[in-house]
This record gives sequence, structure tokens and C-alpha cells, in this order.
Amino acid sequence: MSKLKDVKKELYENNYKIIVLKNEEIIFTSMERGIKPIYDLQNYVNHELINNAYVADRVTGKAAAMVLSHLKIKGIFTELISENAIEIFKKNEIEVEYKTKVKNILNRSKNDLCPVERISFNETDVNVLLINIENFLKEL
Repeated sequence: MSKLKDVKKELYENNYKIIVLKNEEIIFTSMERGIKPIYDLQNYVNHELINNAYVADRVTGKAAAMVLSHLKIKGIFTELISENAIEIFKKNEIEVEYKTKVKNILNRSKNDLCPVERISFNETDVNVLLINIENFLKEL
């Protein structure tokens, strides 16, 4: 069974919003929506554990792709992914499987860009992006 199949199975069986699996072991899970689980993963989980891990996520935009690529994951399954996120994963040779591809991730009202997608839109430096995400999360 492929690793992406394993992590996808865990996502759906447990109704997680995100899960990280490495060597058959669950490294991280979250039931929270948005960018916060990825931000928490970056800040509170040993990066060596995440290196070469597999991720299943519900929605993956450019910001999430930048952070997960920085963490050197091996592969990701996501339900909804932006074109920019796919580009980032491919550039970093990360295996990607998804249900639906969209130009950009929209906000929850579906009437504008997701705020974090807007934050990451022209950003190329993951460290600057993480500071901007932290500031965004403080404002919530």
C-alpha cells in the first residue's frame, strides 16, 4: 500500500483536518481548520520527525505548500489544492495527490481570496511568510 494511501485512510477514518504520518507512525494530527495546524507543525514538532513524512490535508494553498516544502515532507494528499501549491511541491520533488485543483484558495464565504493565500501571494521567503502568518493568527 502506498504511503499516501495510508495517510489518506487515516485522515478520513478519524475525520482529521490534517495528519502527518512517517514510518507507519502518526507524528501529528489536528482537527483545526485553516493555516494554524501547519503553523503549529512548523513551530512545535521536531523538524527531523517531519522530514520525509507524508501529509494528508483538507485544503492546501501556497502558504501551506511553502511551509510543508520547507519541512521537507515526502508526499501530500489534499482534497483541495491551489495551482501555486502544486508548483511549489513539484519544484521541491514532493509527491502530490489531490481531489480538486483550483487557481486560488478562496475565503470561507467564497467571495474573495483566502486571507492566508493573500499573505503568501507574492512571498518567496518562508521565514517572512511565517512571521506574517504568526501576525495573522494573533489578530484572530
